[in-house]
Amino acid sequence: MTEIPFSFGTRKEGESKLTGKVMLRYLEQLGELYWWKYAGLIIIILVVFVLCSGLVGVQIWVNRDKLRIMQLLKGE
Repeated sequence: MTEIPFSFGTRKEGESKLTGKVMLRYLEQLGELYWWKYAGLIIIILVVFVLCSGLVGVQIWVNRDKLRIMQLLKGE
Protein backbone atom coordinates (compact mmCIF):
# COMPACT_ATOMS: atom_id res chain seq x y z
CA MET A 1 0.00 0.00 0.00
CA THR A 2 1.42 3.39 -0.94
CA GLU A 3 0.37 6.86 -0.02
CA ILE A 4 -0.60 9.17 -2.85
CA PRO A 5 -0.11 12.85 -1.97
CA PHE A 6 -2.86 15.32 -2.70
CA SER A 7 -1.99 18.83 -3.77
CA PHE A 8 -4.48 21.67 -3.81
CA GLY A 9 -4.58 23.77 -6.93
CA THR A 10 -5.13 27.49 -7.08
CA ARG A 11 -8.65 28.72 -6.39
CA LYS A 12 -10.44 29.53 -9.62
CA GLU A 13 -13.79 30.75 -8.29
CA GLY A 14 -15.13 32.30 -5.11
CA GLU A 15 -13.38 33.25 -1.92
CA SER A 16 -12.32 31.41 1.18
CA LYS A 17 -14.93 31.21 3.94
CA LEU A 18 -12.21 31.40 6.60
CA THR A 19 -12.46 35.04 7.66
CA GLY A 20 -11.05 36.84 10.67
CA LYS A 21 -14.44 36.60 12.36
CA VAL A 22 -14.43 32.81 11.96
CA MET A 23 -10.92 32.62 13.44
CA LEU A 24 -11.93 34.74 16.45
CA ARG A 25 -15.02 32.60 17.01
CA TYR A 26 -12.81 29.49 16.97
CA LEU A 27 -10.53 31.00 19.62
CA GLU A 28 -13.56 31.92 21.75
CA GLN A 29 -14.88 28.37 21.55
CA LEU A 30 -11.44 26.98 22.38
CA GLY A 31 -11.28 29.26 25.43
CA GLU A 32 -14.73 28.09 26.54
CA LEU A 33 -13.69 24.45 26.24
CA TYR A 34 -10.59 25.03 28.34
CA TRP A 35 -12.61 27.01 30.88
CA TRP A 36 -15.09 24.16 31.35
CA LYS A 37 -12.30 21.61 31.60
CA TYR A 38 -9.94 23.54 33.90
CA ALA A 39 -12.20 26.08 35.66
CA GLY A 40 -11.45 24.77 39.15
CA LEU A 41 -7.71 24.80 38.56
CA ILE A 42 -7.80 28.29 37.04
CA ILE A 43 -9.77 29.66 40.01
CA ILE A 44 -7.41 28.03 42.52
CA ILE A 45 -4.36 29.46 40.73
CA LEU A 46 -5.92 32.94 40.66
CA VAL A 47 -6.81 32.80 44.37
CA VAL A 48 -3.29 31.65 45.28
CA PHE A 49 -1.81 34.42 43.12
CA VAL A 50 -3.97 37.09 44.77
CA LEU A 51 -3.18 35.80 48.26
CA CYS A 52 0.56 35.70 47.56
CA SER A 53 0.45 39.20 46.11
CA GLY A 54 -1.35 40.40 49.22
CA LEU A 55 1.20 38.75 51.50
CA VAL A 56 4.06 40.36 49.60
CA GLY A 57 2.33 43.73 49.86
CA VAL A 58 1.83 43.31 53.61
CA GLN A 59 5.48 42.32 54.09
CA ILE A 60 6.63 45.36 52.14
CA TRP A 61 4.35 47.60 54.22
CA VAL A 62 5.50 46.12 57.53
CA ASN A 63 9.19 46.31 56.62
CA ARG A 64 9.06 49.57 54.66
CA ASP A 65 11.51 51.34 56.98
CA LYS A 66 14.06 48.56 56.51
CA LEU A 67 13.93 48.53 52.75
CA ARG A 68 16.74 50.36 50.99
CA ILE A 69 14.61 50.92 47.92
CA MET A 70 12.28 53.15 49.90
CA GLN A 71 15.24 55.21 51.12
CA LEU A 72 16.47 55.56 47.58
CA LEU A 73 13.04 56.69 46.44
CA LYS A 74 12.92 59.29 49.19
CA GLY A 75 16.35 60.56 48.13
CA GLU A 76 18.13 59.84 51.39
